[in-house]
Amino acid sequence: MEIGSFSGNYDWHLKDSSPAIDAGKPDDEYNDPEDPDYPGMALFPSKGTIVNDMGIYGGPNAFPDYKPVADFEIDTFVVIQGEPLNLINLTQGEPDSFEWSFPGGTPESSTEESPSVVYDSTGFYNMTLVAENDSGSHELTRRYLIFVQTTTSIEETKSTDLTVKIYPNPGSGDINIEYNTEKYSNVEVTILNYMGEEIERLYNGMQYEGHHKLLWKSDNVESGIYLCRIKANDKITIKKIVNLKH
Repeated sequence: MEIGSFSGNYDWHLKDSSPAIDAGKPDDEYNDPEDPDYPGMALFPSKGTIVNDMGIYGGPNAFPDYKPVADFEIDTFVVIQGEPLNLINLTQGEPDSFEWSFPGGTPESSTEESPSVVYDSTGFYNMTLVAENDSGSHELTRRYLIFVQTTTSIEETKSTDLTVKIYPNPGSGDINIEYNTEKYSNVEVTILNYMGEEIERLYNGMQYEGHHKLLWKSDNVESGIYLCRIKANDKITIKKIVNLKH
């Protein structure tokens, strides 16, 4: 083969042992695209960490000839019935087109880059984004992404005198609720639905100052957003719980 003459079938991809991996410019602006499933690691065809790789497959524009990687987020987790929800498109690569799917929403689909959607009924909703170019397509579905509520629903509140930790959240089955009381208190811990209706009372009585832990078994309720209301004397904290029933 003559110098400067290359076969069109030559594979220019970095090998796992290549010294060019993570050996490019160290400044953040030259970072390789990040793999959304492995934070801190490079997205193929880049390799290693997100530190710039030397060569055509390193840096922020490393894969213009490869299929895009669909990704998106929303501007709020809970939306009021009938009000628009804005989508933020975070797709990586060089997509030529987008196809959104909003089951139960208006519109039910869109080809805009970052559309808005409205839901007229309360409940939990999924969203799907397909990003495509000449090299292929990538689909991302986010389940139970948002909850649509009416304007009469209870909002999350926080008392500076009550420190509350709920985990796993989102979760299913056994959900731990931990909190601290600053003094001997009359305590009531209740699980509510998103309309403020009581589902279960976990505790009602006196508790000494200090750390307390309760367990909510969420197997018997449907998937959705619930509220944990903790009263300690005249202090009240309300925290959201996302229950994902399998």
